[in-house]
Amino acid sequence: MEIAIFENEFGLLEYSFDLVNKLYYNNELKFSVFPKSQDLEKPDTIVIYSIIFVDLDLSPSSELDGYALISELIKIRKKLPIVIITGASNVQEKLKQKKLPDFPILLKPIDFKKLFKTFEKFIEPKSTLK
Repeated sequence: MEIAIFENEFGLLEYSFDLVNKLYYNNELKFSVFPKSQDLEKPDTIVIYSIIFVDLDLSPSSELDGYALISELIKIRKKLPIVIITGASNVQEKLKQKKLPDFPILLKPIDFKKLFKTFEKFIEPKSTLK
């Protein structure tokens, strides 16, 4: 299964993602990490991903911030499995202001158990560990 991660500091989160993959998905998840919005060269390929994680505060060299990226992605396919990664607290208010749907939100630093619970909403685990 393919997972897209738009995050410019993935190294800080990688351990949690790898641990969830190893413990619950038999290392069957494949992570594609995009530090900048423009790193996804063909935006229409976003539909191949089982989950799309989007950091709202992407790299300063990113053409789009996370909100604008989400807006562009849902133009491609209205119902995408998007999860927001952020350190900010007023995300739901900003989503409403920008007329974006509510998405699951993971606050940084990401706890791997919360990350697993988020994965579990979209992808059935392979392991019975809980």
